[in-house]
Amino acid sequence: MWPITAPLLALAGWSLLSALWAGDAVLSLYLGLRLLLLAAVYLAVVNLRPPAWVAQVGIALSLGIQVAVAALQFAHRGALGWGWLGEIPLEVVLGQALQAGSWVRAAGLTPHPNILGGLMGVGGLALMPAFLRTKSKSRLAWLLALLLCGVGLILPLSRGALLGTAVGGGFLLLALLRHPNWRAPFGRIATSAFGAALLLAVGAALWRPRLLWQRLMDWQPWQTRAILNQVALQLIAQSPWLGVGVGNFSIAGIAGIGLATLPQPVHNVPLLLLAELGPLGGGLWLWLTLLPPLWTARRIFQGRASLWETGLAAGLLALVIIDLFDFYSWGWQQGRLWRWLWLALWVNAMQEPAQPDRPRRDGETGGTPLSAPTV
Repeated sequence: MWPITAPLLALAGWSLLSALWAGDAVLSLYLGLRLLLLAAVYLAVVNLRPPAWVAQVGIALSLGIQVAVAALQFAHRGALGWGWLGEIPLEVVLGQALQAGSWVRAAGLTPHPNILGGLMGVGGLALMPAFLRTKSKSRLAWLLALLLCGVGLILPLSRGALLGTAVGGGFLLLALLRHPNWRAPFGRIATSAFGAALLLAVGAALWRPRLLWQRLMDWQPWQTRAILNQVALQLIAQSPWLGVGVGNFSIAGIAGIGLATLPQPVHNVPLLLLAELGPLGGGLWLWLTLLPPLWTARRIFQGRASLWETGLAAGLLALVIIDLFDFYSWGWQQGRLWRWLWLALWVNAMQEPAQPDRPRRDGETGGTPLSAPTV
């Protein structure tokens, strides 16, 4: 679908070209080539068009592995030493431990706890359609996957991930209650699920009030973000049209950052894109992030969206919120790969023939990939 594919390819190409004026041209060239590689992955997924149930099973398995590692890290109160599996020692992730009881912000196999939290929230929203559309034994398996996502969302205690998941979940719930084909079979289930999640959140707050208060009222990260926001505005003023080059924010802004905090990208992706790639890069990014949820919302009102498409759009909307507080969907390769894959899956879901969704029993098939047997 060219409204997504063309801007995505343009963003990768513009990032590569930014090496021509970047302070560290080698770094920009390297990151530009990696973005082109991600664009190739996106095109491969769009052209192969894996069935929805294959994507859902893959998401569930990957999230299950992450939760298992994160739970062991939490129980062990530190890293497991599983570098062979891709684990990064938690000791090198600043701010990973909260000084409230024995809570440790687990990161799983991701570089940072915030990334794990976002992955769990967005992944859980994508798996909700599989749970809602399946009856009998398979529904228990999908329920277990969603519960694991909930555990994985709580362990890192990422405020951005929690807020993004809440907004994406609200989008999904409103879609279920709005669509006439979904209201009766799915509305009660979804409303009950969100009500249970709210009760669990209140219970957790009452159980660990000190932990919750310290996490929510920890102003040091906000002070760091404020400093980085000012640096971003300075860089935008210095290079208003071209930016400083992809990956060059920390290098170009080190004078403004000084000793106030460690050199790092600004924790706001729209600002980061404007600073690194100028208005063209920032505009392409905003288009890629805002178009999917807005387009799906329009299709929901027209009665044309599938549950799978809606779940993916809810996850992409959650990422829009997360982008306002964290930079990993652009600043980390894991985050970029994750978003590019979600966009590819959403494009595939958009192109499926419109068909009313309803709960299906094990082994029942139909005319779309969503109708394939779930595991």
